[in-house]
Amino acid sequence: QASGSIDGRSCTGYFFPYFQTSVNNVPMLVPPAAYVATTYMQKFTSGSLKPWTICAGESDGRVNGVGDVEMEFNDDELTDLMKMGANPIVKTTDGVFYINSENTAAVYPTSSLSFIHSREVLIELENQMWDMLRTYQWKFNTPEVRAEIKYKADKICKLLLDDDALY
Repeated sequence: QASGSIDGRSCTGYFFPYFQTSVNNVPMLVPPAAYVATTYMQKFTSGSLKPWTICAGESDGRVNGVGDVEMEFNDDELTDLMKMGANPIVKTTDGVFYINSENTAAVYPTSSLSFIHSREVLIELENQMWDMLRTYQWKFNTPEVRAEIKYKADKICKLLLDDDALY
C-alpha cells in the first residue's frame, strides 16, 4: 500500500524486470518505470483508448524502446508472480515486449480493486462526480436539489456503463 490516497494513489503496481539498454554505447540495466509510464500514457495521448483500458497483453500493454529484459520467466514463474500481484514484462518470440498483467499490490482479499484498470475507472468516476457536484456548493439541501444530483449522477454512471467501464 502506498501512503497517499490522493488521485488514486492508495495502491501501487509493481513492474519488472529491469530493461537492458544502452546509453552512449554503454550497456546498462534500468528500471522499467519510464517505459511502463509511456505505455500507460498512451491511454491519454492516443485518442482511441479509454482511461480504464487494460494496459496488458501484446496490443495495449506493449512496451516500446527496450533493448532486452534482464531476465525471462517460464509459465510457472509467471503464475507465481501473478499470485503475488506483480506485473512482469515479457518478450514474445518475435521480440515484442509487453506487460503481462495489470495487478495492484492489493492481493488479499482479491477483488476488483486488485486490478489497475478498476482503480482507474473509480478515479474517472470520482473526477466526473466531483466536477458535477462542485456546481452544487452552497445550494440548499432540498428534495429538488437532491433529485437533480441523483439524476446527474445516474447519467454519469450510465455513460460509464455504456462505455464498458462499469458493469
